[in-house]
Amino acid sequence: MGSRIKYVVRVVRTVSSLFLAVGLLGIPTQAVASEPVAAAVDIQTAKEALAVKYADFLAGKLDSATMAAAEWAFTDQTGLATFSPMAPSGYAEGPSGLVAQYEAIVLSKVPDGGGGARVLPVQQQPQTKNYYCGPATAVEILQALGHATSTYNQALTQTELARSWWLYTDYYGGTPWFGHPAWSCSDAGNYACYVMRNTLNHWRTGSNDGYYVPRRAPDDSTYTQDLVFDIDRGWPIAGDMYQPANNSTLHLNGHPWDRSLKHWIALAGYRGTGGTETYYADSASSEAVSYGGAVPPYSFYASSRIAAMERAWPFGHIW
Repeated sequence: MGSRIKYVVRVVRTVSSLFLAVGLLGIPTQAVASEPVAAAVDIQTAKEALAVKYADFLAGKLDSATMAAAEWAFTDQTGLATFSPMAPSGYAEGPSGLVAQYEAIVLSKVPDGGGGARVLPVQQQPQTKNYYCGPATAVEILQALGHATSTYNQALTQTELARSWWLYTDYYGGTPWFGHPAWSCSDAGNYACYVMRNTLNHWRTGSNDGYYVPRRAPDDSTYTQDLVFDIDRGWPIAGDMYQPANNSTLHLNGHPWDRSLKHWIALAGYRGTGGTETYYADSASSEAVSYGGAVPPYSFYASSRIAAMERAWPFGHIW
């Protein structure tokens, strides 16, 4: 009888583990998807190509009808809307809606003596632990996009996102740019290893594959291209950067430059022709961070320096 009871207990534990594995107890899985999207690599390639076309459009090399046709083709190919609710006119439907959206983008920019400024209403979140910059950044972005709860009905908090089925922050003692304990992460093309990308997509849609994709070690022009593309469409960006010790030009505002620091921030706007300056929310402005009192919650900073810090490790951004 004793051995039979032990067998039943083992079976119950096994079944419980399986329920956990497939998310039947409210835990997200890698397999669940709620929107029709192309493969991750196809989304990445298509989005990069579209951002190049948009840069050409802003430079006067493409007319609005050609740009709209290309953008609608992206939506048709991937199943993804390119404009978030924070875009100037909200969602855009069809090529004619996209043309109207481009006009609204131009009209809504704040004059700054250059190409115009745009800032998204991202609310800075002081990180609740000294290594929670990743969760705080993700909360800032998801909250701005209107996703206070996940597709699994979980409340949006830094503690929740730090767990091992989202950002793995508690597991690693920091949010990795590229890493996952369950997957082989030796190949930069393994999209499952970009936990910030996974989280920003999965929280909203139930699928790791979606609008947000990684950009590793961008040069200056690629960085500003991505920045302007996403901000004009109402999407904040998660930037991961390395601040090398004793380099005052590659440290964010208020961060001590006598030490090396790795840090996530929410990139939420730009100003100047072509986005020469980046507006960001910095969760290090927090009592949980030893130098947090010197860090402003919001700043403008030279985009070339942001890009250089993304390249320094190298890290990058999730856009």
